[in-house]
Amino acid sequence: MWVVAAGGFAVVVVYLVQDLRGGGDARVGAVGGLLALAGLIAALAWPDRRPAVDKQRLAAARAGDVGAMYDVGRQLAHDDADPAAAAEWLRRAGQAGHDRAMVRLGRLLDGRGERDEAELWFRRAAGLGNRVAMRRLGVLLEESGDDAGAERWLQEAAEHDDVAAMFYLGMLREKQGDLGEAERWHRRAAEAGDEDSMAALGLLHEKRGELAEAERWYRRGVEQDDAQSMRFLGWLYADQGRTDEALHWYERAARAGDEGAMHLLSLALADSDRRRSEHWLCRAAEAGDVDAMVDLGNLLDGRGEPADAERWFRAAAEAGDDVGTYNLGIALEIRDELAEAEQWFRRGAEAGDADAMFKVGALLERDPAEAEQWFRRAAAAGNAMAMFNLGASAEERDDLGEAERWYRQAADAGDPDAMFEVGLIVRGRGEPADGWFRAALDGGSTAAAVSLGVVAYKRGEHAEAERLFRLAADGGNPQGVSNLAGLLYNDDRDAEAEPWFRKAAEDGNAEAMEHLAEICRARGAARKGERWSRRAAEAGHPAAMTTLGNLASQRGDEAEATRWYRLAADAMYNLGLAHAEKGERAEAEPWFRLAVDAGHVSATCDLAILLHLRGDDAEARRLFLSAAENGHAQAMNNIGTYYEDDGDVAEALLWYERAATAGQTMAIYNLGLLQEKAGDLAAAERRYREAADAGDPLAMNGLGILAAGRGDQSEAKRWHRLAQRKATADHLYTLGLDAEERGDPAGARQWFQSAADRGHEPARAKLS
Repeated sequence: MWVVAAGGFAVVVVYLVQDLRGGGDARVGAVGGLLALAGLIAALAWPDRRPAVDKQRLAAARAGDVGAMYDVGRQLAHDDADPAAAAEWLRRAGQAGHDRAMVRLGRLLDGRGERDEAELWFRRAAGLGNRVAMRRLGVLLEESGDDAGAERWLQEAAEHDDVAAMFYLGMLREKQGDLGEAERWHRRAAEAGDEDSMAALGLLHEKRGELAEAERWYRRGVEQDDAQSMRFLGWLYADQGRTDEALHWYERAARAGDEGAMHLLSLALADSDRRRSEHWLCRAAEAGDVDAMVDLGNLLDGRGEPADAERWFRAAAEAGDDVGTYNLGIALEIRDELAEAEQWFRRGAEAGDADAMFKVGALLERDPAEAEQWFRRAAAAGNAMAMFNLGASAEERDDLGEAERWYRQAADAGDPDAMFEVGLIVRGRGEPADGWFRAALDGGSTAAAVSLGVVAYKRGEHAEAERLFRLAADGGNPQGVSNLAGLLYNDDRDAEAEPWFRKAAEDGNAEAMEHLAEICRARGAARKGERWSRRAAEAGHPAAMTTLGNLASQRGDEAEATRWYRLAADAMYNLGLAHAEKGERAEAEPWFRLAVDAGHVSATCDLAILLHLRGDDAEARRLFLSAAENGHAQAMNNIGTYYEDDGDVAEALLWYERAATAGQTMAIYNLGLLQEKAGDLAAAERRYREAADAGDPLAMNGLGILAAGRGDQSEAKRWHRLAQRKATADHLYTLGLDAEERGDPAGARQWFQSAADRGHEPARAKLS
């Protein structure tokens, strides 16, 4: 700034010379004057921060005076003004044997993170008997995990009457669990006037329940104006219910600059004086208390100030706080900043935060394999949500054994939703599940309330069912809302049911919309009822579509009526399919039958499959033939199997060929199987390869069998592994049946066991 001022004065001088000659430009003079004034003001306001090194000491240092080298290095190190030059002078003094220079250099290097070299200089100074170096070396070794080395040097410094070393030695002994030795060293330091040890002694006595002695030591620290002792004294009084005294000492410590006390004062005032509470919370956060940063972030987030909340979460995260790191990740995820959110979650995960591990996995949709690794790490660290997710993933793979194992682990960790899922699996096996559902209900699972409500309703316990449905509905469970509305409606309590139907309708529940339509029509509001039916139909409700078809027919609009009836058939079929895919065959059948009655070909085939599975083959065969004759490829294949079982190979081949032409891979496999049985292995292999290329695991297994038959065990193993990897539980069961038919009971049992492990009931029956 002095340079700017000098430049400005030079410009003014030039202007004056030119002016005397009669050629001065007034604007030049004005600019020069402004520069001179600005530079002068800036130089006075912001003086050069470089410390003024004593010229005589600098000259002496350059001449080889070791003490002067130390003085120059210490001056340059002040406020980190010129650390490189400081380190150089201190190093030269240290190399000449100046122990205090060694210590100062070690401190400088330690502050810069150069711990290895810092340790070397501390060791050299400690070897010369410098007690500060001994203490610094002990602290550095303890922070590095070398407790034995730390203890040795702290002990030596303490024996040289270094009071701070006594404090650190007490803390080390406390960490090691030797509270007697910890107290001895803290007491020596405290008696020598160390306020940190006074506070530490107070804590030791407080942990032992010796509250009077704890208070005595805290008060001795307070007499030394130690803010930490004030905070601990306030904490002691707060635990004793002496709120006013606690507030007094928290505030004294806070005003003395203790950020922990600022935070505690904020928490203590939260209920009685929110304005002051927030003031001290802000002060604590600004002073660097990371817990306060997180709490302030939570406060701002709850108040609808996400940008400011994120700023404080970020500050806590950058300070290394795991909760701040996690909360920052959540804030970024909410803003859809998923890449940065993942970075912060990964940082928390690598630091051991199980919740962060779970979030990393949850964000890794692009990489399911890595996601599962993170879920497994989180589960191993005790995260119940990760256990639940692993269970859900296993269930999606039809591996009910693995799913149940993870759900049970999550349930043991207290996850009520996992308890509910265990209940569903147990009930699916025909075992009593009410205990699981009730445990889930006690844990707050609204899904369990719905399930138990359904059981109560089926038993005729309508009052209990209503209580449970209401519990679920009040908890925001959409099925609970719908079931409560339906129960009230069935009990002719339309006025009570209507607001619940409206709530369900607002959440997109088509059944509720159609019930509202019925309520409107019952009270003569036909047009309003039709509007609700249209909304229900647009949401996929088949009965509403049928209603609209009937209304159109009544108006004489047969084209519109036919359109709605076709849509209703598709919707009925889709509902049946949804139940069937979940293994709910009894619930699927009536929907399939309704769709069949409406002429739906796919429903005809799927209804036939249900009937076949329960052993009603006469009706199943009739329906398969009907669907096949209407062009359904899977039905063509299935009717082919009936003819093959009858021994009518020619008719079976006809239907398999038609199904294969329509792209049905199972039919291609069946053609290959027939050709293999007929001894035409080349034709069989061509068919198997065609089906395998389309992803069929049965055909892959067939190729493996053919390869084994010609002695190519390596190729056989490759195809068998592919088949195992691709197969669903149903495929595994079919492979078991094939092995039985081929006369391979051991192989059949292996396939049935694999299917049973994934929850396949017919396979379990085969094994029993």
